[in-house]
Amino acid sequence: CYPGDALVIIPDGPDEEDVKENNVDADWTILWGEHVDKPYELDEFLMGYLLHAKDEFGVLALPWLDSNPAYLGHFCNDGVTMPTTMDQLSAYVIESNDKANA
Repeated sequence: CYPGDALVIIPDGPDEEDVKENNVDADWTILWGEHVDKPYELDEFLMGYLLHAKDEFGVLALPWLDSNPAYLGHFCNDGVTMPTTMDQLSAYVIESNDKANA
Protein backbone atom coordinates (compact mmCIF):
# COMPACT_ATOMS: atom_id res chain seq x y z
CA CYS A 1 0.00 0.00 0.00
CA TYR A 2 3.01 2.30 -0.49
CA PRO A 3 3.16 5.29 -0.12
CA GLY A 4 0.71 4.94 2.74
CA ASP A 5 0.14 2.64 5.66
CA ALA A 6 -3.21 1.43 4.37
CA LEU A 7 -5.23 1.46 1.20
CA VAL A 8 -8.89 2.28 1.78
CA ILE A 9 -11.36 1.01 -0.79
CA ILE A 10 -14.74 2.74 -0.90
CA PRO A 11 -16.93 0.68 -3.30
CA ASP A 12 -19.50 3.32 -4.20
CA GLY A 13 -17.28 6.33 -3.66
CA PRO A 14 -17.41 8.34 -0.46
CA ASP A 15 -20.85 9.24 0.77
CA GLU A 16 -20.69 12.99 1.34
CA GLU A 17 -22.41 12.68 4.70
CA ASP A 18 -19.99 9.92 5.80
CA VAL A 19 -16.98 12.06 4.98
CA LYS A 20 -18.51 15.13 6.59
CA GLU A 21 -19.41 13.23 9.75
CA ASN A 22 -16.19 11.13 9.69
CA ASN A 23 -18.22 7.93 9.65
CA VAL A 24 -16.83 4.89 7.92
CA ASP A 25 -19.39 3.06 5.85
CA ALA A 26 -19.62 -0.68 6.58
CA ASP A 27 -18.69 -1.36 2.94
CA TRP A 28 -15.30 0.35 3.27
CA THR A 29 -12.35 -2.06 3.09
CA ILE A 30 -9.01 -1.25 4.72
CA LEU A 31 -5.94 -3.11 3.45
CA TRP A 32 -3.14 -2.58 5.97
CA GLY A 33 0.49 -2.61 4.88
CA GLU A 34 2.70 -5.45 6.04
CA HIS A 35 4.74 -3.00 8.13
CA VAL A 36 1.69 -2.08 10.27
CA ASP A 37 1.77 -4.10 13.48
CA LYS A 38 -2.02 -4.39 13.88
CA PRO A 39 -5.21 -3.17 12.22
CA TYR A 40 -6.56 0.07 13.64
CA GLU A 41 -10.08 1.42 13.77
CA LEU A 42 -10.58 4.23 11.27
CA ASP A 43 -11.86 6.74 13.82
CA GLU A 44 -12.37 10.51 13.63
CA PHE A 45 -8.71 11.25 14.33
CA LEU A 46 -7.37 8.90 11.63
CA MET A 47 -9.91 10.18 9.10
CA GLY A 48 -7.80 13.36 9.15
CA TYR A 49 -4.91 11.33 7.72
CA LEU A 50 -6.94 9.77 4.90
CA LEU A 51 -6.17 11.21 1.47
CA HIS A 52 -8.81 10.42 -1.16
CA ALA A 53 -6.85 9.59 -4.31
CA LYS A 54 -10.07 8.95 -6.24
CA ASP A 55 -13.70 8.70 -5.19
CA GLU A 56 -13.35 4.99 -4.53
CA PHE A 57 -9.78 4.87 -3.16
CA GLY A 58 -7.85 6.53 -0.39
CA VAL A 59 -4.41 6.28 1.19
CA LEU A 60 -4.10 6.36 4.95
CA ALA A 61 -1.05 7.41 6.98
CA LEU A 62 -0.50 6.46 10.61
CA PRO A 63 1.01 9.57 12.23
CA TRP A 64 2.68 7.70 15.10
CA LEU A 65 5.03 5.82 12.77
CA ASP A 66 7.22 8.92 12.55
CA SER A 67 10.09 7.21 14.38
CA ASN A 68 10.66 5.03 11.30
CA PRO A 69 13.52 6.56 9.21
CA ALA A 70 11.56 5.84 6.02
CA TYR A 71 9.10 8.54 7.06
CA LEU A 72 11.61 11.37 7.48
CA GLY A 73 11.09 12.68 3.96
CA HIS A 74 7.43 13.26 4.72
CA PHE A 75 8.33 15.51 7.63
CA CYS A 76 11.12 17.57 6.02
CA ASN A 77 8.67 20.22 4.90
CA ASP A 78 6.92 20.41 8.26
CA GLY A 79 8.36 22.77 10.86
CA VAL A 80 5.90 22.06 13.66
CA THR A 81 4.95 19.25 16.01
CA MET A 82 2.20 16.93 14.83
CA PRO A 83 -1.14 17.34 16.62
CA THR A 84 -2.32 14.63 18.96
CA THR A 85 -6.00 15.61 19.05
CA MET A 86 -8.55 16.89 16.56
CA ASP A 87 -8.78 20.16 18.52
CA GLN A 88 -5.14 20.93 17.63
CA LEU A 89 -5.49 20.17 13.93
CA SER A 90 -6.51 23.60 12.59
CA ALA A 91 -3.72 25.39 14.50
CA TYR A 92 -1.27 22.77 13.22
CA VAL A 93 -2.26 23.34 9.59
CA ILE A 94 -1.86 27.12 9.90
CA GLU A 95 1.49 26.89 11.69
CA SER A 96 2.77 24.20 9.30
CA ASN A 97 1.91 26.35 6.27
CA ASP A 98 3.66 29.33 7.85
CA LYS A 99 6.85 27.33 8.50
CA ALA A 100 6.96 25.22 5.32
CA ASN A 101 10.53 25.03 4.04
CA ALA A 102 10.00 23.81 0.51
